[in-house]
Amino acid sequence: GIMICRQILGGERMKTINDRLAQGLLFGVIPALWILDGAGIINLKDVILGGIIVSWSLMIQFYFRKVLDAKKSST
Repeated sequence: GIMICRQILGGERMKTINDRLAQGLLFGVIPALWILDGAGIINLKDVILGGIIVSWSLMIQFYFRKVLDAKKSST
């Protein structure tokens, strides 16, 4: 858990623009959409919310695998 957060939040491997874009989406845009929808400020369809959840979980899985691969290669 901590390794994943360190990886996503700007650890030593945050080198590419893709990593920074994922960071912005995971901790900024996607949670903001959930909060705005939950507060009733915006109204997103269930299909859109489902797609956002899938996208968010796939990004988390990608970085989880990245951390595990880094652990394997360092040992």
